[in-house]
Amino acid sequence: MSIAVGSTVIKYNVKSGVYVPKIESPMGDIVQYYTGTESNLGKIYIDIERIAEETNRPLLYLDVVSSRSSEAQVKFASDVEVYINGTKLAFDSNGLSTTMFNGQNEHFKAVKNSTGTGAVVYGIRLMRNLIKDFDFTSVNIKMVGKIQYGTQLDSVQATYTIPVQKYSGNGYAVTIKAGDSKGFTIRERGTNGAVSLVASVWDIEAGTEMIDKSLTYVWEKAVPTESGWDTIEGQKTKTLKVDDTMIAAYGEFRCTVSQGSTLLGSDMRSVNDATDEYVVNLHPTPPDETINEGSGEGVKYEPKLAVRTATGTTEIQEGYKFCFSVKDGSGVPLNKYQDGNGQTETSVEMATTPQTSYTVTEAQCIQAGGDVSLTVFAVKAS
Repeated sequence: MSIAVGSTVIKYNVKSGVYVPKIESPMGDIVQYYTGTESNLGKIYIDIERIAEETNRPLLYLDVVSSRSSEAQVKFASDVEVYINGTKLAFDSNGLSTTMFNGQNEHFKAVKNSTGTGAVVYGIRLMRNLIKDFDFTSVNIKMVGKIQYGTQLDSVQATYTIPVQKYSGNGYAVTIKAGDSKGFTIRERGTNGAVSLVASVWDIEAGTEMIDKSLTYVWEKAVPTESGWDTIEGQKTKTLKVDDTMIAAYGEFRCTVSQGSTLLGSDMRSVNDATDEYVVNLHPTPPDETINEGSGEGVKYEPKLAVRTATGTTEIQEGYKFCFSVKDGSGVPLNKYQDGNGQTETSVEMATTPQTSYTVTEAQCIQAGGDVSLTVFAVKAS
């Protein structure tokens, strides 16, 4: 059993050992699928403008977990800066975005924290559909925040992509959303700190969520095996409660939904445990964790297990090795025996082999068709 788990996406830099930032979407993956044509749109999923209550419209916020044990809740020293396709958003006095895209504005609304007198922007709420105003292309969002710790001012950033694409035929989308206001980060030990994951199924053609008691749910947890996943026994409903006993600093969960013998889809969601005393410092080379197309190069990881302290982390130099699990965007493992008998892969390439370092390759990115995720499990060295 692993004592700690770390994770990253091979694309942008994560400040290993200090802060782990990510953009969270409590209502699950935000997408803009449409039917019809560009000149005559049909139905839209998710149709933001048909959601009557503003608080029910999609929210994106910058969430940060610190490796310092004294920072139970990371707070921003100033407004989080939001960039849409590289353009910084500006907001009016009502919080609505004034930045023009294709001649239109007010696509987003600034969301501020509600504690204390110095409330600052920490995210955005989507107020309008993005399809036409962004020329039927995906929308890339970057958030940059500044965190004050003593006299030190640290800057963190994360990215999120909203896909915009035409959808043809009948189909379903499965997304895991937050079941409460805790989001996807455990900040308190015990059952009171548990976060709730809810699997929802959307009928894309109808544009509505399916409410059907005949749906079946299979929940899995990421593990360092060839399959990459292990079924969570006894979890057969749409809701999964995750507390600190179920993960080691970080965990990934997947839910597959079926209707009878028909597979409707699956989604995966990560959960951070900010209370865990152990973290994995990934130590990537190059530090920006980026692989350039055609370079033939990779990103090498030489992780260390670390213990949280008030000022940061203290790394444990010996006694532990690491299992490395590489997956594509759908959660399909990439480092496994492809031919079933190990003729083309060596043991050090496998997620089941504890080792001190691992290199994510361009070939794995090509196989995945883009970005890949890496989950690192710390285990006792034999």
